[in-house]
Amino acid sequence: FLGEVRCADAPSALRSYTVTLVGWNDSEEPEPFVIGSSGPASCAAVLGFRDVISVGGIYTAEIDGYELPAERLRPSGGNASGSRRMLDVASGEAVTPRWTSRCGTTREDGVLAVNSRRTFIRPCDPLSDVSPGPTRLAVNASRILAPEAPHTACSLAASLDVEFSGGSLPPLVGVSCEAADVLFDVAPGSRIDLYAHADLASGPAGVECYAVPRAGETVYPTCQALTTKGLVAIDLSELADLCPPGASYDLYDASAPESPLNSLPLACGPTAKVGPFDAGDRSFAVTFRDGATGSPLPGSATCTATVIAGRTATATCFAN
Repeated sequence: FLGEVRCADAPSALRSYTVTLVGWNDSEEPEPFVIGSSGPASCAAVLGFRDVISVGGIYTAEIDGYELPAERLRPSGGNASGSRRMLDVASGEAVTPRWTSRCGTTREDGVLAVNSRRTFIRPCDPLSDVSPGPTRLAVNASRILAPEAPHTACSLAASLDVEFSGGSLPPLVGVSCEAADVLFDVAPGSRIDLYAHADLASGPAGVECYAVPRAGETVYPTCQALTTKGLVAIDLSELADLCPPGASYDLYDASAPESPLNSLPLACGPTAKVGPFDAGDRSFAVTFRDGATGSPLPGSATCTATVIAGRTATATCFAN
């Protein structure tokens, strides 16, 4: 069952293992039952079961392999407990196996115990490494440029740039559409936000993406399609005298103030996102209404923002 795993007293090698014996009832009761586990043994030793075996019984086995030597392990319930759970003798902490294998998975795979004969449970699957891998974020230019069809990415742009919010990771500049994944070792659980931008035939385009790394896995950021337009966030919390709770407001493009951009009045208090707009500097006019009657309220305001393709820009608002 070693497969490509070395049995040796060396780093990253198998040093010890345990065997869990599984018994199978007759064909009318197809569910197996666990008889128990052996104690830890050197990877060079042969493990066997005797007193718990019934002549004529059908048996399979499951193997757990460890990097720690056998003398560093003990079953959680004691040497005669038959427990599969191993503890570190030095620390008392539970030890997770680095590798596992199975010698049969069904009754038909099992071996028959014969009176006065040593029976080997085999064949066994090669040891499989079950240790958690590194936690990584993978940035792939083709997946960001063309989320639905990465193979078409190079027809959209030759490369892209990536910025991570808060400087959490170093920026990427000029990542080729044909480049392999750029990998970052990251902590699991914390959300990572990033902004990717590229020059498309239609002009500069961008998109905001995010990822939540999972322990032991490599994850890609979730992105929508790149866009040449952006949104604007309007926050009037600093203008509570003009826009108190319960009131509402209308937002106008300062260059075309004939009709409001909003189809319904916008409530004072919550931040509103409006757009999309072409990239560049924009100015908005704001008028206020009574929330109950819809009647105009005195005063007005102006909001300005620099729209960035694929991003949400926060406007700066001030009373006129």
